[in-house]
Amino acid sequence: MRIKDLVVVIVVYQLVVSLCIVQAAFFVWLTKKLVVLEGWVFFVVAGAIFVGLLIFNIRYVVPELKSDVLGLPSGAKKKPNAAIYFDIFAGSMLGSFFIMMFVDRFFFLESTLYSVVAILVFLILVVGFVIRVKSLRAR
Repeated sequence: MRIKDLVVVIVVYQLVVSLCIVQAAFFVWLTKKLVVLEGWVFFVVAGAIFVGLLIFNIRYVVPELKSDVLGLPSGAKKKPNAAIYFDIFAGSMLGSFFIMMFVDRFFFLESTLYSVVAILVFLILVVGFVIRVKSLRAR
């Protein structure tokens, strides 16, 4: 392996770990908005989310990134359904977060109604992503 390739692989792994840190912080923050997390429970949940994201990203993201950056044929198989549904879940959480920020800025909703609207937005995004992914995989 050339030194350039080694540097690329190290950079890819550093990017994946930093991405996991950002994703874990975001998911923990969203979870704290839904459920009260205090003390050691907070650290256990944060650690579990980080480790889960790290395993997922190393398993499914790193091989694709390495092959793209090094210009190798990817040889990537289809992602398993669990990985696709995790991506759908994460994208729906992120999308519902931004949509609810927009709704919160222009409309005043009390806490119960806000929660109902947030859950409905999340479910609409999940259903939309699932339908889109199923139609793409059917091709």
